[in-house]
Amino acid sequence: MLRTSSILGIAAAILLVAAVPLTWAQEPEAPDPQALLAESMDLVMTLNTFSVMSTTSYSETFREAVPVSPPDTTCAVQADLPERFRMEFTSDEGSGLVVAGEGELKIHDPASERCAVMETPAERGAVIDTALANGGQSVSFGDQLLLPLLLIGALQNVVTADPVYEGEKTIEGTAYDHISVPAPDSTLHFWLHTGDEPLPYRMSLVAPEGAIPGVEGEVTIFSVTMTDWDLDPTFEEGTFSFEAPEGTEIVDSLVPMLDARLAAEVAEWLGTEAATFEADTLDGGTLNLADLIGEKIIVLDFWASWCDPCVEAMPILSDIADEMDDERVAIWAINQGETADEAAAFLEELGVDLNVALDSDGSVSVLYGADESVPRTVVIGLDGTIQAYHPALAPDFGDRLRAEIETLLDGETLVQPTAAGEAE
Repeated sequence: MLRTSSILGIAAAILLVAAVPLTWAQEPEAPDPQALLAESMDLVMTLNTFSVMSTTSYSETFREAVPVSPPDTTCAVQADLPERFRMEFTSDEGSGLVVAGEGELKIHDPASERCAVMETPAERGAVIDTALANGGQSVSFGDQLLLPLLLIGALQNVVTADPVYEGEKTIEGTAYDHISVPAPDSTLHFWLHTGDEPLPYRMSLVAPEGAIPGVEGEVTIFSVTMTDWDLDPTFEEGTFSFEAPEGTEIVDSLVPMLDARLAAEVAEWLGTEAATFEADTLDGGTLNLADLIGEKIIVLDFWASWCDPCVEAMPILSDIADEMDDERVAIWAINQGETADEAAAFLEELGVDLNVALDSDGSVSVLYGADESVPRTVVIGLDGTIQAYHPALAPDFGDRLRAEIETLLDGETLVQPTAAGEAE
């Protein structure tokens, strides 16, 4: 006869054996894609000392369908922020350099033989943002600038849809977490390093079927691949120093050179009829643009809290709003992609008082080209046409905006209405 203790021992052994395959059969729980993506972006946004190589490449399918497409570009970044920073672009069409060190921020454009020189901002994010705002984009060629945008946290508010965890993928022997973020007209794919430091490895923009004429199925437009991450680098002497070649013109900013490139874009807007829309306002009301047209001079300023030039413009707009008669001029700051609580908290911290409308889904931004970049400032006359269009924050932005508003208040026009979309 078996003793009770023996029976219990056998039962325990059976349960133990039975439990083993059940444990092995359990699938590992998939990571939370929202949390994982946020962790990755937060990590990159807080990096100060590091080096990385970023490559932007366009797919062959896209190039065959769109012959006039940007070149592939490499972007080598070395950083010891906030004092020192180097970002060097190279492509088949040329090269460009952004370097901060010894108290100066320099942007060199070999093609135009110009170098912008300015004081290095004191804050980490402002170093990169100031470089981009003063001509860094003009020396980046086909680079999509996703890496510098990640470094200043600019993509956090772009990723608004619920991300999807696509699984763990192995690429060239290394494991990555693959996450996709759906959007109305595209899907953004992220591949992140697995482990405690989910640094980004690759980001790809994929267009849905039918988006590219003559091409079946989805199309990867471009991919940005970040390799050789080093969070404890040793920098060679002279990495953050640069002397422009003899004969280079030293300027305050490369933005005037960009003006020629932006002129065609601005001309497309001037004199055209302003698109009407309705949007929720920060105070719980509704902005209906149609109600203001013909009644007031209207200024629409598209902004986001992560955009340093936008933040710089806010006090200027607030001062102008205080100076103007609100019975004749309506100034609205259109927040892009942030919640009412986030926008309100930011404005309170900044200490500005402005009329704010919320463009949570980006639909209003699309109407005025602000989905491409911010800040964008639009001035609409009493006749309902766009009289001024500012696609960037210029050094004399405040003076120019005041003059434009005063001219319209005096009954004059800045441009004539045109159905063709070109200023006369």
